[in-house]
Amino acid sequence: MSKPTPGPWRVVNTKEEQYDGDYIADLSNDLLIVPPSIHFLGDPLADAALIAAAPDLLAALQTMVKAFLVYAPKTEGAEYNCVTEARAAIEKARGNV
Repeated sequence: MSKPTPGPWRVVNTKEEQYDGDYIADLSNDLLIVPPSIHFLGDPLADAALIAAAPDLLAALQTMVKAFLVYAPKTEGAEYNCVTEARAAIEKARGNV
């Protein structure tokens, strides 16, 4: 298996947005997962593996953020970049982009 399609992927609701291009996955109910460009399409099996792993990756990331904030040294007024990025990824996974 080669590499999955690089991001950022986006979800397109075809009831709200006209879309006539390539997509990585059809979620039915008029939702498609769309790559950034046709030139970046990767291996469909690698894409499928990444999509299948997404719930486990989200749960692991949520656990890591909680553990990091409990065990990492505290710094006043500064948020760790990795925690900020992890929180943004969690919000994206929840559909709060």
